[in-house]
Amino acid sequence: MKNFAKSLVIFLSILSLTACASYRPIFDPNEKYLAVGEAKADSDFQACRKESEDYLDKYKAERAAKEAGRNAVVGGVVGAATGLIFGNKGIKSSLIGTAIGAGAGAAIGALSVMGEDKVKPDQVKQRYITNCLARNGYSIIGWR
Repeated sequence: MKNFAKSLVIFLSILSLTACASYRPIFDPNEKYLAVGEAKADSDFQACRKESEDYLDKYKAERAAKEAGRNAVVGGVVGAATGLIFGNKGIKSSLIGTAIGAGAGAAIGALSVMGEDKVKPDQVKQRYITNCLARNGYSIIGWR
């Protein structure tokens, strides 16, 4: 149990450190960008990013729930087998392993989806932001 707690703390620490990482668009210096400047373009990007998060959060919550359920089943099966094989109390060890594995699997599954765009860019979110900025006259040539 101590090893699981250590692993969870390490995972959450890495997740929080990578939360500072952010993917940003590379603006094409078209008429709109040249007319408004970098500060206004960045402000418009932040507004589009917020809009994308508000709109796409409902889909992310659905995916997190599905992933948590999937990982809970896998974690439960692995925990049951581990408890049965390595435990010294037979079925009781298997039940404890199932509970621990299912809980850990659900937590890791949900956290992995909720923090995934902090580690790697979320392609749907990037397309949403690109479209939002295009509606405002900007052109995006890539992401950094």
